Amino acid sequence: MKHKPGEEWQEVQALRRKGASAREFWEFLFRSPAHLCRYQQAPSIGSVTVGMWQLFLKPPWETFFARWEANATETSAETSCWEILKTFPEQLYREALIHLHELFDTVSEEQEIQCCIPALLEAVQNSTLLVQIVAVQALRESQNHSPEIYPQLLPLLKSPDGTLRHLALRALEAFAPQYPSLITEILPLVRDPNTQVREEAIQALSLFPKASEQVLPILQKNLEQGIDYPYLQSIAVLALGNLKIATPAIISHLKLIVQGTFNQALRRDAVYALEKLDQKSNALLLFFRDLLNDSDLEVRRYAAMALRKKGTSSTPAIPALLNAFQDPEDEIRREIAPTLGKIKDKRAVPLLIKALDDTNAIVRRNAAKALGYIGKESIDAVPELLRKIADTDEYFLMNIVESLQRIGADPSQIKSAINTRQHIPETRDQLTVLLKNSNPELRIYASWALGYGNALTEKEISLLITALIDEHRYVRRNATWTLGNFGSQAKSAIPALIAQLNDENIDVLRNAARALGNIGDPREEVTSALWNIHYQVDKHFRFWIAIALCKLKNRLFRMIPTVQDALEDEDYYYVRKNAAEVLGSLGKLARKAVPQLQKALQDSSPEVRRQASLALAQITGEAPKRSEFL
Repeated sequence: MKHKPGEEWQEVQALRRKGASAREFWEFLFRSPAHLCRYQQAPSIGSVTVGMWQLFLKPPWETFFARWEANATETSAETSCWEILKTFPEQLYREALIHLHELFDTVSEEQEIQCCIPALLEAVQNSTLLVQIVAVQALRESQNHSPEIYPQLLPLLKSPDGTLRHLALRALEAFAPQYPSLITEILPLVRDPNTQVREEAIQALSLFPKASEQVLPILQKNLEQGIDYPYLQSIAVLALGNLKIATPAIISHLKLIVQGTFNQALRRDAVYALEKLDQKSNALLLFFRDLLNDSDLEVRRYAAMALRKKGTSSTPAIPALLNAFQDPEDEIRREIAPTLGKIKDKRAVPLLIKALDDTNAIVRRNAAKALGYIGKESIDAVPELLRKIADTDEYFLMNIVESLQRIGADPSQIKSAINTRQHIPETRDQLTVLLKNSNPELRIYASWALGYGNALTEKEISLLITALIDEHRYVRRNATWTLGNFGSQAKSAIPALIAQLNDENIDVLRNAARALGNIGDPREEVTSALWNIHYQVDKHFRFWIAIALCKLKNRLFRMIPTVQDALEDEDYYYVRKNAAEVLGSLGKLARKAVPQLQKALQDSSPEVRRQASLALAQITGEAPKRSEFL
C-alpha cells in the first residue's frame, strides 16, 4: 500500500487514540514503506523501546515479525525480541547492534537505554571480534555506568586485538571515579605495542590525581623522551595540566617547550597546561605577560585567557594587555576585553570605550561586558553605552544594559534609551522597501526592525529569506534573528535557515539555530542539520545548537548535559538564563540538572535566579518559593 508523506505519522496518532496494542503498532511499522515513524517521533508507543526500534531498521522484517508474533507477549516484548535476534545470522546480529549504537544519539530517557544493557553485555562475550567491538562502542555511547558493566569490560584490556583494547579502555575511563584501582590495569598499557592504546592510556592517567606518585614519573618520562613522537609528548603535556600537580621540574620542562620548540601545536598545549598548573599561584604571571607578544596567535590567546583567570592579580600585566588590545587579530581582542574586565583596572576604560566601535561584534560585546565588571570606575563610559543601545545587535544590547546597571547608571536613563530604540517610526511596508535598498546600513536596520511586532506577512518572510543570502553579514545576522522571533510563522524559511547553519559568520549560525528551535518543526532534515553542525563549532556556540535540539525534543540524552554546563557560564547571564528556561521546559527529563539549578538560585543575576526557580518548579512539581524571586 502506498503512503503519502506524513501519512505514517498520522496513522501512528490514530493508533494511539484508539489505544492500540504493541502488536498492532508493530504490524503497522513493519509494513510501512517509509521510515517516518522513527523512535524520536514516537517515543512512547506501548512497550516498544529502543531495543526493539533498532530491529525495524533492517530486513528481513517479515521473518522477524513472524518470530516475534509467535513468541512474544506484550509484557515480555523486550526480552523476546532480543532472544529472537540472537537466532539471526551473525551479520544481522552485528548490524542490529550497530543501529542500536546509532540510536543512542536520539533517545531522551536513560530507562530507554537501560533495557539494552543486558543484551550488550552478552554481546561483549560474543566469539566474533566485530560483534565485541560494536558492543563495547555502544556501551560507551550509552553513558551507563552501572556496576555490572565494569567487570565485563575489564578483561578486554588484555584482549589480543589492539582495537578492542583501545575501545575497552575508552569505555572504562568513565568508571575511574568509582574504581580508583583501575589505575593498576592502565599503567601497563602505557607501554602497549598499539599506538592508540598507548596514547589513550597516557591520557587516562590524568583521571587519577590521588595516584600521583605512580603517574607523575611516567608522564614526565614521556614529556622528556617524546621528542621523536610529538603527538605522544603533547598528550603527556595535556595530562600533566589536567592533573594540576606542579613540580619545579615539570614547570621548567613545559616552559622549555614553549620557548624552544618549533612545533606550534605542542607549544600551545604547553601554555594551556602551564595555565592550569599555575592557577593557585602567580609564579608564571610575568611569563604569560611576555607571551602576549608571541608570534603564534593561539599562544597569545591562551596567554590572555591565563591572565584573565588570575583576575586582579594580573594587574602588573595591564600595560602589556592594553598594548595587545590593539592586536589586528579579532580573536586576540576578543580574549583581552574580558581579561581587562576581570582585572578591574580603570586604566583600561578608555580603550574599552573605543572598542565599543570595534569592527568585530564579539569584541564590542565583550568590551561592553568588561566595562560593567570594572564597575563604578567605568562611569565615564555611561554616555557612550547609552548611545550604543540604539545598535541592532541584541546580544550587544544585553551586555550594555547589564553593564550600565553594574556601573550604577540612572535607571530612568536606561529605560528611556531602550524605549527610544524600540520605537519604529517607519511602517512595516516602508521597512520592506528598505530591505531591498542598495545601502547596506538601511538593509541592516530594516532586517532588525521587522523583528518587532505580532506577526510576519508572507511578503516579509519572503524578503527576509532573500536577506539570508545578503552579502553583508549583519543583514544575514538580523534576518535570522527576526525570523526566529516569530516561531512557527516562519516555517517556510526552514530550508533557507538550514543553509545558514553553514554561514561563515558565527552569529548568523547561532541565530539560524535559534530560529529553527523556535519554529519547532522536528522534521529529520532540521534535526540532522543541527546535529551535524554541533560537532563543528566551539563549546560556547555548541550551547545554542543544544538549545535548539532540546526545544525540538531531539537527542535530549546528548544535549541536556551541554545545556546543564551552560548554567555555569561565567561571561553571559543570558546564557545561564536561557539554559534554565530550556531545562525547565523539559520537565522531568531534566531531573539530573536539579543540583545545578539549585546552585543557580544564588546567581548574581536576578533574572537567572527567577528562571532557575521556575525551572525547578517545572521539573520537581513543587511551587517556587517567593524568596527565590528576589
